[in-house]
Order: sequence, then C-alpha cells, then structure tokens
Amino acid sequence: MGFNSGVFSGPNGSLRLFTLILGAIVVGLTADSYYDIVQNERFFFWTAVILLIVSAILAVAAFLGIYEEAVFVRKADGTYHIIGGIVLLIGGILMLISVVDHKNNETTGRFIERIAAGAIGIINALIYCSLGYHSCRGGTVA
Repeated sequence: MGFNSGVFSGPNGSLRLFTLILGAIVVGLTADSYYDIVQNERFFFWTAVILLIVSAILAVAAFLGIYEEAVFVRKADGTYHIIGGIVLLIGGILMLISVVDHKNNETTGRFIERIAAGAIGIINALIYCSLGYHSCRGGTVA
C-alpha cells in the first residue's frame, strides 16, 4: 500500500476530481444564497456538504492506495456514489422547485445563483451515479 499518483487519471479519476470541484461550487453557491427557512434548500445544502466531505475523504483514501487491495472498499465506494447521486438528484430537484416557489421574494442575482446551484447539483448527481455504476460493475476507481 503506497501513494497512488494516478488516482485522478483516467475517466473515473477525472470524474472523481470533477465531482469534488462541482461539489465545492454547489456548496459555495448555496451557502451564499439559500433561505434558511425553506426546508428544501436546507436539505439540498446539507446533502451537498456531506457528500463533498465524504467524497474528499474517499479521494484521499484512493490517493493513499487503499482501493488497490480492498475489494469491499471499492464496492462500498460504488454504493456510496449511487446512493449519494440519487439523494443529491432529489435535493437538486427540490432546490429548483423551491426557487420557483420563492422567486418573488428575491433579486435577480440571488435567483440566478439558486437556479445555478440546483442545476449544477443535478449534473453532479448524474456524475455521482455514473461513478457508482462503473465502480460496482467492476471498473477501477482510478
């Protein structure tokens, strides 16, 4: 078990890095513009935060070479990505519904930020599901 310098190379590695970048963008946009009183937005925000933290931990674990020897960890990672993608997809849809419901109470900039956060969250959810599918199918993580 050593450092895996190629963890972010290849299609799955690039997608893993892309989910971290998109996750940070979603968390930043949502933190800047969400209404705390709206339950849908709170759910979306905390889902994005938790997925970003766990994904960062899994990326560090992959970099440290844990995936090379542990098949169970690879399967758990795939399952995490599929479940996380589904939950984030639901959260993104709820975020967009919330934005449409409360569009009269805000400025155009805040409206656009919230729409962008929801849309990027949905894109990130689809990438999560794709990563999970390829990981569970037996593809390599890196």
